[in-house]
Amino acid sequence: MIDVEKILQDVENFERSHILNGTLLVAVGNKVVYEKGFGIADAVTKTPCTVDTQYNIASVTKQFTAAALLRVLYDANPSIPVLKHALHKPLSKYLPPDDILWDGEIPEWAELVTLHHLLTHTSGIVNYTDLDSFYETIFLLENPSILDLVSLFKDKPLTFEPGSKYAYCNSSYFLLGQIISRLSHKSFSEYLRETFFVPLGMVNTSLPARGTSLTLKKIETYSKLARGYTYDVESWAGPYKEIENYWPLEIDQGDGGIISTAADLIKWNNGLYKGRVLPLNVRELLLTPYIGVPDKPDTSYCYGIVSSMSPVGQIFEHGGGIPGYRTYLIYVPSLELTVVSFANLIFDFTCIQEKRNSLKQELSHIEDEEERESKYNEIFKKRYPEVQNILQNHSLFLVDDLTSLKEA
Repeated sequence: MIDVEKILQDVENFERSHILNGTLLVAVGNKVVYEKGFGIADAVTKTPCTVDTQYNIASVTKQFTAAALLRVLYDANPSIPVLKHALHKPLSKYLPPDDILWDGEIPEWAELVTLHHLLTHTSGIVNYTDLDSFYETIFLLENPSILDLVSLFKDKPLTFEPGSKYAYCNSSYFLLGQIISRLSHKSFSEYLRETFFVPLGMVNTSLPARGTSLTLKKIETYSKLARGYTYDVESWAGPYKEIENYWPLEIDQGDGGIISTAADLIKWNNGLYKGRVLPLNVRELLLTPYIGVPDKPDTSYCYGIVSSMSPVGQIFEHGGGIPGYRTYLIYVPSLELTVVSFANLIFDFTCIQEKRNSLKQELSHIEDEEERESKYNEIFKKRYPEVQNILQNHSLFLVDDLTSLKEA
């Protein structure tokens, strides 16, 4: 039995100890028990953040992509054995050599990487957001295309043998969005709208195919979309500045890009976990923990969703972040508890870029990438504790903040 008062006490404690700018909503089943907006959604129009404010949910999109892939495959042949077999076929089966995506030259790894590898971040494909060339080229293009994006990673060799390890990869989920489009003979955006958004009554949710948050705000459908803001070490309490480069939605599809509200994500959670999005035997495939997440005990990646254990059982969650926006979506099945946390105020790392570059240079002698990254994080936190404090003060409401679950 959920103790709503204890949950709300966690939320209130978090609210008192943090500087918030966004929206926070807590629901038990369909009943909202806490909802509140904080700070400014649009400084130009002086519009505050409310429960109706729209945000880019970034990588929380991945669970929609994973569910869509399972749904389109199952609808074509409603058999679990057939579906499982399809998930272990190579990428080239779904995006063949003559597919426009490859621009005449399919990568060799398309014969090795399967849909299961893409879904679980075990493909070994280079993550395009880790490439300097992504930020140097895509953000400079007026109308970047999916071919521009694919060209950044398709010719690069795999970073490891598919299936051998976990490494978060936006490239993988981008490819999944393209596959869903081919299988459904519709745009990925249209498939999501017809299959999920309309049936679930998610009237303020969509996947835009082009533009940025700024250009979308000129359209009535997105008039409540929050602008993205940043702060730095020297002005962490404000005034805040608007981000300079909004994410181009032309290339942000299966891996991120959905626009939604807190109320609509409640509808999604209730639909997904109560069997209205996928048949229960298909949903079981979505929510199966497949591979452990490094440095996070008792935490595994399912298909588009992270699974962790708590005193009240499994917790399903996923976060998302792009310039100007961060999102966190939690579901605790045993309590029917949903937490939606949005922020449109993000720390600007450019103000400490010189420090970061200097530290990276110090550690350049470490050949192993994971070891180098771990050492970097360890030293940075010790050397610049004020940055860590600021990040914590502006952080989203996360599952770790629900201390009442640990005490249950």
